[in-house]
Amino acid sequence: MWFGVSTNGAMADAFVVPESMCFAVPDEVSMLQAALIEPLACSLQGLRSLGGADPGHRMVVIGCGALGLAMVGLTSAMGVRVVAVDRSIERLEIAEGLGASMGTIAGDGAEVVIRDHFDGHGADIVVEASGAPSAQAFAIDVAGQDARVCFMGIGHQSAAGVALRQVQNRNLRLTSSTGAPPAIWGPAIRVISQTSLDLSTIVSDVFAFRDCELAITAAKDSAKHAKVMLRPDDR
Repeated sequence: MWFGVSTNGAMADAFVVPESMCFAVPDEVSMLQAALIEPLACSLQGLRSLGGADPGHRMVVIGCGALGLAMVGLTSAMGVRVVAVDRSIERLEIAEGLGASMGTIAGDGAEVVIRDHFDGHGADIVVEASGAPSAQAFAIDVAGQDARVCFMGIGHQSAAGVALRQVQNRNLRLTSSTGAPPAIWGPAIRVISQTSLDLSTIVSDVFAFRDCELAITAAKDSAKHAKVMLRPDDR
């Protein structure tokens, strides 16, 4: 069940979900932090599907929306050396604030910049979190020998010019991860409640429900906004 995607009803005044999909939020977790558990849960699920990461890994996260930034914050908190890639300077600044060792603008020359940052090496782990065809192709380009590549962004078009030969040449392991199953939400909540990880800087603006149209307009401006939130009118 994925309201707004696989299931209608996300804009209803009230809706019913199975008890198995309801989780208590600890007192020490703010409502803003709780609202960001979803992208964190998706990131944690993706990381586990990759086999995990540790401080010895060089990692590239492509796309600094809520999903990519949650991955940057999660892995940086674990001591992983992370490079963030995006077209927005504002989003890259958020990524660096969450612990990325460097943020670089997507496009021509980004691969050279990243390999220079990694002392001539490609990434050990690449997470593609935008779904853009060019970013999906770049994920393979920037991967190093024996790297793991996870496609998490939802794509709607086919990527052209993908160097598939590199999958075999570099012995790459490709995988994908979409969404967050109920079993990963408990661990994600524990990450927030038991560590100092704070993803609230991902939120660029909060609108009241009565200003929903303004919020949607703001969310469409991906150059300035990573995550736009709504709150009840009386809060």
